[in-house]
Amino acid sequence: MIPIRDFFGAHLTVANLQRSRSFFGDALELELAQVFRERKVAFYWIGRRGDSMLGLWRRGRVRSG
Repeated sequence: MIPIRDFFGAHLTVANLQRSRSFFGDALELELAQVFRERKVAFYWIGRRGDSMLGLWRRGRVRSG
């Protein structure tokens, strides 16, 4: 197995971007890096700025059938 030494980013799809921003920003106190409202995405720094990022993407409408 090859050991993981570095990790830059992860992305999560969320149903409610505003509620998720409150959780990750306020409750977990992650530093907001950038918001792209038109793309419905927010990025947070994990640890020190420039080390790792978390991307929160609001999912589109889910269609059934």
